[in-house]
Amino acid sequence: MHIKVNNYLNRDIFKKIKTLIFNNLFSKNKKKVFFFKKNLQIYKNVLPLQPQ
Repeated sequence: MHIKVNNYLNRDIFKKIKTLIFNNLFSKNKKKVFFFKKNLQIYKNVLPLQPQ
């Protein structure tokens, strides 16, 4: 049960990352790219902290 919830959470996070990457491919806005990199760093820090 716990693992299932964790997998759904991971899937949601990866979807958000994919969306951010997709949006940034078509964005020339430097501020947006910086925001994306900051978000990606947060995701990288959060993922290992999730209970298995």
